[in-house]
Parts: sequence; structure tokens; C-alpha cells
Amino acid sequence: HPQSIAILQPIIESSPDNMTYRTMLMRAYSRSSRIKEMRTLLTTTDKHFRQQGRWTEANIANLALCCLQIDLFSESVGYYNEVIALHQRRNSNVGIGSGALSGYYDYQSQAYTGLGQTIKAVDAAAAGFIATRARYGNTMSSPHRIDSALFAAKDLDDYVNYLDKQVATTGQDSPLIRPRLGRVFASRQKHAEAVVQLRRAVEPPATAGEAPDPRTQ
Repeated sequence: HPQSIAILQPIIESSPDNMTYRTMLMRAYSRSSRIKEMRTLLTTTDKHFRQQGRWTEANIANLALCCLQIDLFSESVGYYNEVIALHQRRNSNVGIGSGALSGYYDYQSQAYTGLGQTIKAVDAAAAGFIATRARYGNTMSSPHRIDSALFAAKDLDDYVNYLDKQVATTGQDSPLIRPRLGRVFASRQKHAEAVVQLRRAVEPPATAGEAPDPRTQ
């Protein structure tokens, strides 16, 4: 990586509109612990590409992924918000069944996980799963990103409290999330908590505002 910096710098000067060269240099700066130069390049790249029609879906997605790979999680989340919105506007007639859209949500879920924001990480992963399922059907889709977000969560109890509050308010639970929570708790040797989640995966939720079934406590 340090050796590539001297090669990439003049290339970018001669081809300033090529996002790939810029993200390569940002990665090289990051791997070489030249963080100040990495952030300066990000700032100048953002400013340059937002002008004269260069802020395209491909360029935003490239920059968002680069930020994820160099642990700029907050910046990555922001760019994925932009590219998701742009993609949806440009493909409003094709619904949610987009492979690109699923990928954006999956990567954004990873960025949220890096920030320790489990609720948003799971929501993004679920959105990616739904987009994949809509495109390919149940047999080719897998909620693996949801599993990754939950297994990486350091605030799992807080997430469960959030989920329980949602159920109490809406009367709707998530049969997709509950069994996965059960597996995560079991992997952490919290078997009592795992049993609660697995029971809730197969039992109907309480009506909104109604007290939970004591058998699940």
C-alpha cells in the first residue's frame, strides 16, 4: 500500500474524474496509517464529484463501499442513504426487487454494525433480505446479514427491549427475527433468554396494549 501511493497520486491528477483511482488511494492511505491525508482526499473527492453531474449512482456506491472498508462507518452510512434514495427514484417502476438495492442495504447494515447501532443494522439487513427475496424468490434468498448483525450486537438486550416495545405498540411481531435472537442468546450461553425468543417465534403476539403471555416470560 505505501508503494502504491506514489503511483496513484499522479494518476488522479491526470484523471480527476475517475472515482476508482480515488478510492484506491484512500484505501492505500488508510492501510499506511496516513489518516489525515485519507480524510483530506475524501473531502476533496466529495466536493469534486458533487459538481457537473458526477454524483452518479456508481460513483456514490463506490465511495460508500470504500468508506466501509476503511472503517469510516458514519460516512459510509450517509453515502448509502444517498445511493439508496437515488436508486429508488431512478427505478421506481421496478419495485423493491433489485439486486443492487439489496447489496446497498447489506453494506449499510455492516456500517451500522460498525457504529454499534443494532436496531438500524438489523432494519437495513431486513430491507436487503426483502429486496433479494422479491428478486430471486425464497429459494435463493438468505437472511445471513440479519444473522451477522445480531451476532455482532453488543447491545442485544436493548434490541430485545426495543422489539418488545414495538410488539406492545403494534401487536405485530417478527417471526424472522425472533428465532435468530434465540440462536444468538444460545450461542452466548443465555439459554433462558433463548427459550423466550424461540417461544415468541411460534406463538401469536399479544394484541397492541395487551400484556405479554406470562408463559413466555
